[in-house]
Amino acid sequence: MHAGDGRPPLRRGRLPRNERFALRLPPGTREAFEDNWPKAVEEQKAATTYKVRRGDNLTVIARRHGVTLSDLRTANDLRGDQIYQGQVLRIESN
Repeated sequence: MHAGDGRPPLRRGRLPRNERFALRLPPGTREAFEDNWPKAVEEQKAATTYKVRRGDNLTVIARRHGVTLSDLRTANDLRGDQIYQGQVLRIESN
């Protein structure tokens, strides 16, 4: 929490997933925000990749990237939890 004000902390520049929150915009920027929002959403949906490092596991990687463990497995055709150092995983944002 931020200094007891009830707001969830931002982690690595990401907003909390599946939580409602109020977004405050500076005066006069609402129209530009609304015009650009659909493009920003589509860009977030685009998949990124992550190269597995020593000590990583799927649960930690999923949390770090704000995706579910199930979604991470599905995006990478994984049946279990075994991953290897140097393996490149696809991360699909919702």
